[in-house]
Amino acid sequence: MPLEWVEELMGDAVLHEPGVALYVGHTDGVPVTTGLGLMTGHTIGVYNISTVPDARQRGYGAAMTMRVVEDGIAAGCDVAILQASDMGRPIYERLGFRTVVQYVGWADPATLGGG
Repeated sequence: MPLEWVEELMGDAVLHEPGVALYVGHTDGVPVTTGLGLMTGHTIGVYNISTVPDARQRGYGAAMTMRVVEDGIAAGCDVAILQASDMGRPIYERLGFRTVVQYVGWADPATLGGG
C-alpha cells in the first residue's frame, strides 16, 4: 500500500486509539510481514496483512493473521473479521474464515493518478 494511503487512512489519531495494535513480523532480523488489529467490542478486525514479495509462500501472512486473531481472543473477542484480497482469500479460508458478504467498489481513475 502506498505510504500516502497509509498516512491518510491511519494517521496518528487512529493508531493511538484503544483497541488498535500494529504488528511487524521479522525473520532473521528482517521485517517480512505486517498486520493491524482493531478491536471493537467483542470483534477483532484483522487488517493490512501483507508480506514482502521475497518472503511470500512461507506462511508468514497466515501466522500474522493468527497472531492478530489470538490476541483478540485473549482480549475477550469471540468474532474475527477481515476483508480478503484475491491473493489472501485462499489463505484465510484455510484458516477457517468464510465469506459472509461480497461488495464491489469503484474509484475515479483521475483521483488515482490514472488520468
